[in-house]
Amino acid sequence: MIPPFDLVQLSTIPESQWRGLPVFHPMEQRGDVAIWEITDEDRADAVAVGDPIPDDEEVAYDVGVVLDWEHVEHDPGSPRVRFLMSMGSTLRYGSYNLWVPREMVQPAPPPA
Repeated sequence: MIPPFDLVQLSTIPESQWRGLPVFHPMEQRGDVAIWEITDEDRADAVAVGDPIPDDEEVAYDVGVVLDWEHVEHDPGSPRVRFLMSMGSTLRYGSYNLWVPREMVQPAPPPA
């Protein structure tokens, strides 16, 4: 199952709003298209590094909360974002590779 709501790339949101946002990091991404489902290639890669993916898992993504970010010389177009996961560890990815629930950053339309 993919995340159950509409998502937007963190990189499309002003940096002033990032801290504390929930973010999703997909298993794979091609350009601005996130791929949430596990592919046969992903399974083969996982076996090759000794960390096989269970057969009953169909999706894979990391979920966390944005802590901070830094701009790096070798990738000037995308800050590296550090986010805290539920198990207490942190990961860093480019802001273009993290996704946020749209409803968290865009106001809901008024009730009809």
